[in-house]
Amino acid sequence: MGIKDIKKFNCALLAKWKWRLASEERGNWKDILISKYGSDLSPCHIPKKYLSWWWRDLSRACGEGVEDGWFKQALVWRVGSGDKVRFWDDAWMGSCKLISLYPMLFSISLDQRLTIGEVGEWVNSVWIWKLRWRRARFEWDAEQVVELLRLISSGTLNRETQDLQRWEGDISSEFSVESTYNCLVSPVIGVRVSLSNYGRLNPSLMPFQQLGGRYWIDSRLKEA
Repeated sequence: MGIKDIKKFNCALLAKWKWRLASEERGNWKDILISKYGSDLSPCHIPKKYLSWWWRDLSRACGEGVEDGWFKQALVWRVGSGDKVRFWDDAWMGSCKLISLYPMLFSISLDQRLTIGEVGEWVNSVWIWKLRWRRARFEWDAEQVVELLRLISSGTLNRETQDLQRWEGDISSEFSVESTYNCLVSPVIGVRVSLSNYGRLNPSLMPFQQLGGRYWIDSRLKEA
Protein backbone atom coordinates (compact mmCIF):
# COMPACT_ATOMS: atom_id res chain seq x y z
CA MET A 1 0.00 0.00 0.00
CA GLY A 2 1.31 3.42 -0.93
CA ILE A 3 1.12 6.43 1.35
CA LYS A 4 -1.44 8.97 0.19
CA ASP A 5 -0.70 12.63 -0.33
CA ILE A 6 -2.86 13.99 2.51
CA LYS A 7 -3.39 17.42 0.98
CA LYS A 8 -4.57 16.01 -2.35
CA PHE A 9 -6.70 13.37 -0.64
CA ASN A 10 -8.32 16.10 1.42
CA CYS A 11 -9.07 18.05 -1.77
CA ALA A 12 -10.63 14.95 -3.35
CA LEU A 13 -12.89 14.46 -0.31
CA LEU A 14 -13.96 18.09 -0.22
CA ALA A 15 -14.61 18.06 -3.96
CA LYS A 16 -17.45 15.61 -3.38
CA TRP A 17 -19.49 18.50 -2.00
CA LYS A 18 -18.93 20.37 -5.27
CA TRP A 19 -20.04 17.31 -7.21
CA ARG A 20 -23.22 17.05 -5.14
CA LEU A 21 -23.91 20.72 -5.82
CA ALA A 22 -23.41 20.18 -9.56
CA SER A 23 -25.29 16.91 -9.91
CA GLU A 24 -28.09 16.77 -7.33
CA GLU A 25 -31.33 18.35 -8.48
CA ARG A 26 -33.08 19.14 -5.22
CA GLY A 27 -32.33 19.71 -1.58
CA ASN A 28 -32.87 22.42 1.02
CA TRP A 29 -29.13 22.62 1.70
CA LYS A 30 -28.52 23.32 -2.01
CA ASP A 31 -31.31 25.91 -2.17
CA ILE A 32 -29.71 27.78 0.74
CA LEU A 33 -26.30 27.85 -0.96
CA ILE A 34 -27.78 29.02 -4.26
CA SER A 35 -29.70 31.81 -2.51
CA LYS A 36 -26.45 33.00 -0.93
CA TYR A 37 -23.87 32.42 -3.66
CA GLY A 38 -25.86 32.39 -6.90
CA SER A 39 -27.02 29.70 -9.30
CA ASP A 40 -23.53 28.94 -10.66
CA LEU A 41 -22.17 28.56 -7.10
CA SER A 42 -18.98 30.42 -8.06
CA PRO A 43 -19.31 33.57 -5.98
CA CYS A 44 -16.33 35.49 -7.43
CA HIS A 45 -18.46 38.67 -7.26
CA ILE A 46 -19.04 38.32 -3.50
CA PRO A 47 -16.51 40.00 -1.17
CA LYS A 48 -14.44 37.45 0.70
CA LYS A 49 -15.59 38.71 4.09
CA TYR A 50 -19.14 37.56 3.30
CA LEU A 51 -18.11 33.99 2.49
CA SER A 52 -18.34 31.35 5.21
CA TRP A 53 -15.14 29.60 6.29
CA TRP A 54 -16.57 26.32 5.02
CA TRP A 55 -17.17 27.79 1.55
CA ARG A 56 -13.74 29.43 1.45
CA ASP A 57 -12.08 26.12 2.29
CA LEU A 58 -14.15 24.28 -0.28
CA SER A 59 -13.34 26.83 -2.99
CA ARG A 60 -9.62 26.76 -2.20
CA ALA A 61 -9.55 22.98 -2.19
CA CYS A 62 -11.09 22.99 -5.68
CA GLY A 63 -8.50 25.48 -6.91
CA GLU A 64 -10.92 28.35 -7.42
CA GLY A 65 -9.66 31.90 -7.61
CA VAL A 66 -9.59 34.43 -10.40
CA GLU A 67 -10.16 31.64 -12.93
CA ASP A 68 -11.98 28.32 -12.79
CA GLY A 69 -10.28 25.78 -10.55
CA TRP A 70 -9.23 22.24 -11.41
CA PHE A 71 -12.61 20.82 -10.35
CA LYS A 72 -14.68 23.00 -12.65
CA GLN A 73 -12.28 22.34 -15.52
CA ALA A 74 -13.03 18.63 -15.15
CA LEU A 75 -16.79 19.12 -15.61
CA VAL A 76 -18.39 18.97 -19.05
CA TRP A 77 -22.06 19.43 -19.83
CA ARG A 78 -24.15 16.87 -21.70
CA VAL A 79 -26.80 19.06 -23.25
CA GLY A 80 -30.45 18.11 -23.20
CA SER A 81 -33.00 20.93 -23.39
CA GLY A 82 -30.31 23.59 -22.91
CA ASP A 83 -32.10 25.42 -20.11
CA LYS A 84 -29.22 25.16 -17.62
CA VAL A 85 -26.10 25.38 -19.77
CA ARG A 86 -24.77 28.87 -20.50
CA PHE A 87 -24.04 29.23 -24.19
CA TRP A 88 -20.72 31.09 -23.88
CA ASP A 89 -19.52 30.41 -20.34
CA ASP A 90 -19.96 26.65 -19.91
CA ALA A 91 -18.05 23.79 -21.53
CA TRP A 92 -20.56 21.91 -23.67
CA MET A 93 -18.80 21.51 -27.01
CA GLY A 94 -16.07 19.22 -25.73
CA SER A 95 -13.98 20.54 -22.85
CA CYS A 96 -13.53 24.09 -24.22
CA LYS A 97 -15.84 27.02 -23.61
CA LEU A 98 -17.04 29.04 -26.59
CA ILE A 99 -15.89 32.22 -24.86
CA SER A 100 -12.34 30.84 -25.01
CA LEU A 101 -12.60 29.68 -28.62
CA TYR A 102 -14.23 32.87 -29.93
CA PRO A 103 -13.39 35.77 -27.55
CA MET A 104 -13.91 38.48 -30.21
CA LEU A 105 -17.35 37.15 -31.09
CA PHE A 106 -18.22 37.04 -27.41
CA SER A 107 -17.30 40.72 -27.10
CA ILE A 108 -19.94 41.71 -29.70
CA SER A 109 -22.59 39.19 -28.64
CA LEU A 110 -25.92 40.26 -27.17
CA ASP A 111 -26.34 36.78 -25.70
CA GLN A 112 -23.39 36.82 -23.32
CA ARG A 113 -25.16 35.52 -20.19
CA LEU A 114 -27.90 33.46 -21.79
CA THR A 115 -28.39 29.71 -21.71
CA ILE A 116 -28.32 27.58 -24.84
CA GLY A 117 -32.11 27.35 -24.78
CA GLU A 118 -32.36 31.15 -24.92
CA VAL A 119 -30.30 31.64 -28.10
CA GLY A 120 -32.56 29.75 -30.44
CA GLU A 121 -35.99 28.19 -30.79
CA TRP A 122 -37.79 25.07 -31.95
CA VAL A 123 -39.48 25.38 -35.34
CA ASN A 124 -41.47 22.33 -36.43
CA SER A 125 -39.39 20.13 -34.08
CA VAL A 126 -36.14 21.51 -35.53
CA TRP A 127 -33.78 23.63 -33.43
CA ILE A 128 -32.86 26.96 -35.08
CA TRP A 129 -29.99 29.07 -33.74
CA LYS A 130 -30.69 32.81 -33.43
CA LEU A 131 -27.48 34.51 -32.37
CA ARG A 132 -27.62 38.28 -31.89
CA TRP A 133 -24.82 40.83 -32.31
CA ARG A 134 -24.19 44.39 -31.11
CA ARG A 135 -23.13 45.68 -34.52
CA ALA A 136 -22.85 44.77 -38.17
CA ARG A 137 -20.14 42.17 -38.61
CA PHE A 138 -16.87 42.71 -40.45
CA GLU A 139 -15.64 40.17 -42.97
CA TRP A 140 -13.47 38.36 -40.44
CA ASP A 141 -16.39 38.38 -37.97
CA ALA A 142 -18.62 36.74 -40.57
CA GLU A 143 -16.06 34.01 -41.18
CA GLN A 144 -15.89 33.25 -37.48
CA VAL A 145 -19.68 33.23 -37.18
CA VAL A 146 -19.88 30.64 -39.97
CA GLU A 147 -17.27 28.55 -38.16
CA LEU A 148 -19.12 28.94 -34.85
CA LEU A 149 -22.44 27.91 -36.38
CA ARG A 150 -20.81 24.90 -38.01
CA LEU A 151 -19.40 23.87 -34.63
CA ILE A 152 -22.57 24.27 -32.55
CA SER A 153 -24.72 22.69 -35.26
CA SER A 154 -22.77 19.47 -34.72
CA GLY A 155 -24.38 19.22 -31.29
CA THR A 156 -27.86 17.89 -30.59
CA LEU A 157 -30.55 19.36 -28.35
CA ASN A 158 -33.40 17.32 -26.94
CA ARG A 159 -36.20 19.21 -25.23
CA GLU A 160 -37.38 16.02 -23.53
CA THR A 161 -34.21 15.52 -21.46
CA GLN A 162 -32.39 17.54 -18.83
CA ASP A 163 -28.92 19.00 -19.03
CA LEU A 164 -26.46 16.89 -17.04
CA GLN A 165 -22.86 17.37 -15.99
CA ARG A 166 -20.21 14.73 -16.63
CA TRP A 167 -17.03 14.16 -14.67
CA GLU A 168 -14.06 14.04 -17.05
CA GLY A 169 -11.77 12.62 -14.39
CA ASP A 170 -13.02 9.07 -14.94
CA ILE A 171 -13.96 7.02 -18.00
CA SER A 172 -17.37 6.32 -16.45
CA SER A 173 -18.14 10.08 -16.32
CA GLU A 174 -19.15 9.56 -12.67
CA PHE A 175 -17.42 11.33 -9.82
CA SER A 176 -15.65 9.33 -7.12
CA VAL A 177 -13.14 10.31 -4.46
CA GLU A 178 -10.73 7.68 -5.77
CA SER A 179 -10.79 8.89 -9.38
CA THR A 180 -10.46 12.50 -8.22
CA TYR A 181 -7.46 11.68 -6.05
CA ASN A 182 -5.87 9.83 -8.97
CA CYS A 183 -6.39 12.91 -11.16
CA LEU A 184 -4.71 15.11 -8.59
CA VAL A 185 -1.76 12.74 -8.28
CA SER A 186 -1.45 11.92 -11.99
CA PRO A 187 -3.58 14.35 -14.05
CA VAL A 188 -5.38 12.77 -16.99
CA ILE A 189 -5.26 14.24 -20.46
CA GLY A 190 -7.64 17.18 -20.79
CA VAL A 191 -7.87 17.85 -17.05
CA ARG A 192 -5.41 20.48 -15.87
CA VAL A 193 -4.81 20.23 -12.14
CA SER A 194 -3.29 22.91 -9.99
CA LEU A 195 -3.33 23.32 -6.22
CA SER A 196 -1.74 26.76 -6.31
CA ASN A 197 -4.86 28.35 -4.80
CA TYR A 198 -5.17 25.76 -2.06
CA GLY A 199 -3.20 27.78 0.48
CA ARG A 200 -3.95 27.38 4.18
CA LEU A 201 -7.39 26.18 5.20
CA ASN A 202 -9.34 27.26 8.23
CA PRO A 203 -7.84 25.54 11.30
CA SER A 204 -10.74 23.28 12.22
CA LEU A 205 -11.77 19.68 11.78
CA MET A 206 -14.28 19.13 9.00
CA PRO A 207 -16.42 15.98 8.92
CA PHE A 208 -16.97 14.42 5.52
CA GLN A 209 -19.40 11.59 4.89
CA GLN A 210 -18.13 9.10 2.31
CA LEU A 211 -19.33 5.57 1.49
CA GLY A 212 -21.15 5.22 4.77
CA GLY A 213 -18.08 5.94 6.92
CA ARG A 214 -17.02 9.22 8.48
CA TYR A 215 -13.68 10.81 7.72
CA TRP A 216 -12.33 13.54 9.92
CA ILE A 217 -10.14 15.77 7.82
CA ASP A 218 -7.59 17.91 9.62
CA SER A 219 -7.57 21.07 7.54
CA ARG A 220 -4.53 22.60 9.24
CA LEU A 221 -2.43 22.09 6.15
CA LYS A 222 0.20 24.42 4.74
CA GLU A 223 2.01 24.63 1.46
CA ALA A 224 5.19 22.57 1.54
